[in-house]
Amino acid sequence: MSAPADPRSASAPPPVATGMGQPGTTGPASIGQATAPEAQQGASAARQRAAIYLLAPADPEAAKAARTKLDAYRRDRGYAHVACYSEKPEHADRPVNDRPALCRLAARVRAQGFEVVIVQRYSDLGNDWRALALVVVTLAKHGVRVESARGEPPLDPTTLRQMLRDEQRRVRRNKQTLKAKRSRGEVTGGHPRFGFRVAADGVHVESDPVEQSIIGQVKQLAAQGLHATAIARRLSDAGARTRTGSRFTHKQVQRILARV
Repeated sequence: MSAPADPRSASAPPPVATGMGQPGTTGPASIGQATAPEAQQGASAARQRAAIYLLAPADPEAAKAARTKLDAYRRDRGYAHVACYSEKPEHADRPVNDRPALCRLAARVRAQGFEVVIVQRYSDLGNDWRALALVVVTLAKHGVRVESARGEPPLDPTTLRQMLRDEQRRVRRNKQTLKAKRSRGEVTGGHPRFGFRVAADGVHVESDPVEQSIIGQVKQLAAQGLHATAIARRLSDAGARTRTGSRFTHKQVQRILARV
């Protein structure tokens, strides 16, 4: 399973109803007093196996309470218990393919270990909607669906898959647009790379004589066998300065050499 590393604060995409039931409920009004249709549904669900994925809170008591609620949700629906994959709080900001518990869950999915994954909320499965969509789509390929113990509406893997494809097309178009602008010598956003500047028309990029001179000195000193630190010191001692007016560092020199 792979996913865009990327931030935790982003929310999941708008849930999409799939006709799998009414959202907003987590079971019968009174456990053990299900109506006839609910009892029939529970008997059918009993044949299904469920794994719990818990993005554990930092507080041990809160983590225990969250696990208890997830177990109650599973029992209410008659799912057979397989395992609980508890993710440590310090792993919450990691990309989905770098979360140990989620990776163990994915390995069990590939072995067809269960049919349902229960989470507290969908956002526990990804730091942004793309990561969440990738996880849900990947699970769906193995016949596994995700359920939220908070009663969030079901997510439709087909819709999420299309959203991911649309996003990929958008990214490709943006890359092609930027490439075309660079080929025409136009500004592509941000600051032009060292040695160039925005032209007077505000659209095109032109050579910066001062910075081009510094690049020439860097190339010449490198050809003499000087290392990046020595070159940076030589430039700074000679009065050359970066765009921010500071002395050159060896990393800046390395970046210049990497582009020439």
